Amino acid sequence: MVWRKREHGTALGAALQWRRLEADLRKTPRYFGFLSNLWDGPTFAEHLRRCYGVDLGLRQCQRLFQQMGYRPRRLRGVPVSMGS
Repeated sequence: MVWRKREHGTALGAALQWRRLEADLRKTPRYFGFLSNLWDGPTFAEHLRRCYGVDLGLRQCQRLFQQMGYRPRRLRGVPVSMGS
């Protein structure tokens, strides 16, 4: 993965961006103007593109989630009442 050299242009700059990204993920996507309440691959990829100038694919974003300690969750559907 290639990070832009915005802060210091060194490994320190990459570490600062990593911490900033971790802080971003503790907020909801809505905080950054997305419609979703939960982070997913496509939303994360768009966030990286907008805020960090980094273009990653879905699988790369999923790997980043894992590296940061996040695990995939399957959302369970809510049963819909047929009588209404």
